[in-house]
Amino acid sequence: MRREAKRNRDKEALGRYRATLQAIAMKTLKAEGKPLLASIVPIALIATWAFCRIGYLPVHEGEPIKLRLYSPLSAIGQWAHILPQPGLQADTGWIQEVREDRPAVADGESPSSSESVPAANGVAEWVLRAEKRPDPYPVSIRWKGRAITIELTVDGVHYVGPPQTPYGEDPATEVVEVALAEYKPFGIVPGWSAAMLQPWIIGYLIIVIPLAVVLKPILRIH
Repeated sequence: MRREAKRNRDKEALGRYRATLQAIAMKTLKAEGKPLLASIVPIALIATWAFCRIGYLPVHEGEPIKLRLYSPLSAIGQWAHILPQPGLQADTGWIQEVREDRPAVADGESPSSSESVPAANGVAEWVLRAEKRPDPYPVSIRWKGRAITIELTVDGVHYVGPPQTPYGEDPATEVVEVALAEYKPFGIVPGWSAAMLQPWIIGYLIIVIPLAVVLKPILRIH
């Protein structure tokens, strides 16, 4: 009908067609608007929980935990230390020197390849291990006359997120990082860092999109 009206240049018919479409759209919006508004809050709560709880794997008792303190290049050669506490041990020692932060050498590459890349910042790194306990460990780092405290959860179930905590004015070079392993759905689904999509989001889309296509005709959703 629309093509025929266009072909015949029937403005009245085209106007009626547009008015009908607008009426259908308004009725559809009214029918779908309330369920959509009702679902926004629980969806937002679930998404917030997911971003904070299933992005990374929790730390288990006795597992090595890499803790990094990033700093400006001007701090290279200085020292930082973690205060010892019961239940926590440092495989690399409590005191660490700030060194140049260079990219890791990939398999097959020579060590000199990373040295050709200029360091963007300094880093002090510890390898910690902890006993399991229900309450987080308050890990205190003493650095340049200040005390930086972060929480470290070791219960095999939860993790404290996000894994990076800014401690200075420049979050690009002044940050403490707990190097947690990313959670991968089915053990293999990767993330998409360029689009800032974590692996759990990719896994969610892999499940939901095919199900939506399959269930729509079964449930007679139009």
